[in-house]
Amino acid sequence: MNGGAMTGTILNPGHTDRLVQQVSVGGRDLIRKQYHDDAGETIHRAMADLWASPFGASRQERPGLPEPLAYDRAGRTLDMEVLTGPPLGVRGSVGQLPCQLDRLAALLADLHASGVVVARRRDARKLQRSILRKLGPARPTLLTMIARVAPEAERLCPSHGDFSPRNVLVTESGLALIDFDRIQMAAPGRDVQYLAAWCWVTATMAGHTGDAWALGDEFADRYAALRPECRHDLTRSLHFYRAVALVRIATEWTSMRSDPSAADQVLDEAERQAATGLRL
Repeated sequence: MNGGAMTGTILNPGHTDRLVQQVSVGGRDLIRKQYHDDAGETIHRAMADLWASPFGASRQERPGLPEPLAYDRAGRTLDMEVLTGPPLGVRGSVGQLPCQLDRLAALLADLHASGVVVARRRDARKLQRSILRKLGPARPTLLTMIARVAPEAERLCPSHGDFSPRNVLVTESGLALIDFDRIQMAAPGRDVQYLAAWCWVTATMAGHTGDAWALGDEFADRYAALRPECRHDLTRSLHFYRAVALVRIATEWTSMRSDPSAADQVLDEAERQAATGLRL
């Protein structure tokens, strides 16, 4: 499918580690993602399994992801279907999220219930090791509290790993997830609370008044209504996954790296979430 090297329209300038282009092959437009290592092959395999699952080609409201077309080992490139439509939201704005909560909850519930098993795992223990690397010696109290509220036993499912409005396209036939680079087996709370944390940071950094967690809470309720068997686990792990998500945002977002005071505000909220979990 790759048909050799070619240039196209770069869709993510500045991301040289995983360049994304729209190219034309044999008269067909497609998305081509370039990897610097062999991770693309694992991601292609996971996407192919999702495409063959109820989340993929047979999903009632358009497939939940772009069709994976081919992976070229030599060039380390992954080719995918082109999906047309704006993102649900962008950094700094929740966009259409408030009016799309039901559809978005259904999209995530369908992903988690797809039955697909991927090779990589990201349970609570691995997440703790990850945030330890991110924070280093900073915030030892936060790290201790997060460890104390971590769930001991979890039911894992295919988790998107970067579930935010930026990675959901609003197409003519429904919502679709993109960017599966972080797909791993994880607890449902990882995706649910990352979205909630993303909304909290977006609202807080924009100076909105009121409960900045309200939109994330509403989304979690819509999700739990579709997967009631997960409600207890979502409640039990809520403060752990919120704190972990906030640490990730504070240490990974470019806007946080350039604004230490904003990063500290996000880490303060992570500490507050973990402390709340300890009191329950």
